[in-house]
Amino acid sequence: MEQLTLKQLLDKIDEHNKDHSIRSQYSDEHPLNCVIVFKNESWPDRKEDYSLESRSYEFRSDEKYFLPEMGGNSIFATSLDNSDRNVRLDHYIHQWKIDYCYVR
Repeated sequence: MEQLTLKQLLDKIDEHNKDHSIRSQYSDEHPLNCVIVFKNESWPDRKEDYSLESRSYEFRSDEKYFLPEMGGNSIFATSLDNSDRNVRLDHYIHQWKIDYCYVR
C-alpha cells in the first residue's frame, strides 16, 4: 500500500476519472476504492483512541466531489470497521486531521 497525501490522492482520482471519461456519480464500473485515514486528534473530546479501522474511511473515485460536471460535492464514505456508515465526508475532509490516504 502506497501512502499518499490528500493532494496526491485527489490527483490520482482526477487522472483516473479523466482517463476513463467518468462524468456521473457511480457510473465507473471499476472505480478506485480510496481510503483516508484520519488522526485521533481529529476527535479531541474522545475518551480513548480510535482503532485504525474506525478512523479509516473508504469511498469511490466517482463520488460527486470529484466530478466537476455534477451539481453537487458529496463524498459518501464508510469506516473500514463499519461503525460509521454513509458519512458525508465532504463535510469533514478539510476539518479533520488527515494521517494519510491510499487506494485499495
